Amino acid sequence: GTRIGGALGEFNRSYARRGYARGAIVLVVSDGWDRGDPNVLAEEVRRLQLQSRRLIWINPRPMEVDKQPLAIGMRAAMPFVDEFVPGHDPRAIAGMASLIAGLNNQRPYRKIYTGADQRG
Repeated sequence: GTRIGGALGEFNRSYARRGYARGAIVLVVSDGWDRGDPNVLAEEVRRLQLQSRRLIWINPRPMEVDKQPLAIGMRAAMPFVDEFVPGHDPRAIAGMASLIAGLNNQRPYRKIYTGADQRG
């Protein structure tokens, strides 16, 4: 398993803080299967989303695996993902170019999360 929250935290501390994600269209390719704390993952995805113009998550697994819902890490990240692309669907991947080309310079409407919104 991976530690997606830790990896995104390292990116946020090393690169996003320097402005590399500011105004960027950020693509995360992951199935959301994370061995770390889901709250850490949610916080790091939230921080990355704040820096980016658009946060797109490509998940190579179907929405459900063997009738089971998305991985815990994926569920933790979803409130902070602007666009979710099912990566197991070739049509969805092929549509990525159109999706990105159709984005304007505006950020999408994003709910403002407060400490009261934290998952337990």
